[in-house]
Amino acid sequence: MVIQSAAGSTTSAVAGVGLIPVLQVAPASNGVVLNWDGDFTLQSALDISGPYADLRTGYGPYTQLVAADEGQRYFRLRVSSPDLNGIMQPDGLALSFSGSPGRRYTLLSSTNLTDWDAVTTDVFPFALRETDLTRSPQKCYRARLEP
Repeated sequence: MVIQSAAGSTTSAVAGVGLIPVLQVAPASNGVVLNWDGDFTLQSALDISGPYADLRTGYGPYTQLVAADEGQRYFRLRVSSPDLNGIMQPDGLALSFSGSPGRRYTLLSSTNLTDWDAVTTDVFPFALRETDLTRSPQKCYRARLEP
């Protein structure tokens, strides 16, 4: 990352920026229109403490119909679960990863599903290629969202 000002510039390691989604609500003729930027899951509940149900995953807008006799309804945005895919290629395993934009994830690997080692920590989106598959013929991967 390069930071510049009138006094000069400096270069640092890659930095991650976490996104805080803003849920915008506008009235509609028979409900509300909810809109947000980014790939999140919209959830709704009749009580502020839940339980919340998923309404839509992806980007806004979304129109929620509201019954005339319905009381209050609560909405929130949830970070979608990370998705990790691997494809075997002649030169190794190509891992592609999707998650919430701008969030930091640690990619972990294990040969026994008990002991997990960090492979890399990066900001979504990112990809990784495992080329040395001879050391462990069977390996599992998972992604963990970082604070």
